[in-house]
Amino acid sequence: MHDLLETVAGAGVDGGQTPPAEARSAQAWFAAGERIGYAPRSRALVASEDASLRVFLRREGDPAHPVSFLPGFPDGSFGWAKVRSYLPNATEMPKLFLDYVGMGDSDKPKDYDYSTAERADLVEAIWSGLGVHSTTLVAFDFSSLVVLELLRRRLEHSERGEPAGGPDIRGVFIFNGGLFTDGHTHPWYTTPMLRRLPNRARRGVGRPFALFKRMPGVRKMWSRGYDVTDAEIRELYSAMDRHDGLFYLAAAAGFVADHKAQGDRLDFGHIYKAYRDQFPFLVGGSDEDPFEHRQVDLALERLGKFGLRIERLPGGLVSESIGLFWRCRQAREFRTRNPFRAALFAWSRPGSQFHAVSLTEFNVSVTVRPIGPAGFGEPRQIQDGSCSPHSHQLHE
Repeated sequence: MHDLLETVAGAGVDGGQTPPAEARSAQAWFAAGERIGYAPRSRALVASEDASLRVFLRREGDPAHPVSFLPGFPDGSFGWAKVRSYLPNATEMPKLFLDYVGMGDSDKPKDYDYSTAERADLVEAIWSGLGVHSTTLVAFDFSSLVVLELLRRRLEHSERGEPAGGPDIRGVFIFNGGLFTDGHTHPWYTTPMLRRLPNRARRGVGRPFALFKRMPGVRKMWSRGYDVTDAEIRELYSAMDRHDGLFYLAAAAGFVADHKAQGDRLDFGHIYKAYRDQFPFLVGGSDEDPFEHRQVDLALERLGKFGLRIERLPGGLVSESIGLFWRCRQAREFRTRNPFRAALFAWSRPGSQFHAVSLTEFNVSVTVRPIGPAGFGEPRQIQDGSCSPHSHQLHE
């Protein structure tokens, strides 16, 4: 469902050289994290021995002020595996990755009420349990709806005269995610069909691998024209199939219907207008994304005049662009002359003054071959000098 850009084959910005392919495998990704106890009824992290569920976390750097990377559907936190090597180190950018219940290395109960609300419950519990004081939200794919739920709850608390609760929000990035109920464009044979499968049929979804790779929606996750290999699909399969988890493809496929059922409450336009003077938003997307490609058009049409920052990226492959931005920041001319560097620092570090920084001089020119979910595929080269500052007006 979501495509990423695999960008640089040279040095990364998080500890040196781009890691070898085996270091970016699902097994290596999960081995670097932890499984912690979670009690969904009390919406709290608990000791593992007392937990009804265990969820996957991967944290790097200061836990009080991280960037919270929220996963996409269906590959979960592993979708950030190849992005990570192009981000700043943990000192410059503390990071928090997580898997919702049912995804990645988290537990995957069959009789669980999977929904946007329960995903937001988990995020709030993690923030509270880890003592997060402030955070930047980076949401991919269906996690855009989790962000809307989290922000809506804060408004509702305020309307009741209650404290908003939770950490201070420093900024919100949303890429290839649902924003407006009339903007979803999921092909009928993907989530619309999967969510209607009866429970008895869900347990067989995607099994065996030979069937999974032929499911009509699987190759749609890669960009048009990209010749995806069986090895790349198998890596995605291995991330999803941990703890007998392929049924989640159907069990969680109702998130669009969930959004439509709460259209007024989870209206991005209202939420953006309520918060736009408190912290910055950036919305990104691609015309090649078959699932949410209309969202950026609608965002521009409805909110561009209100100052929403919007970025279009090629190939439908969006999340890896965050790594690209940070790599470009390393270039000398970018570091000394382009204000986007300061803007990104403001989004990742507490206490910075983002609102004093203009993004209008930001431009990135990049030659890539777009690929698929979690950046599965071979690295693509960026030409020398491609990170050049240039006067470019974003949609505002």
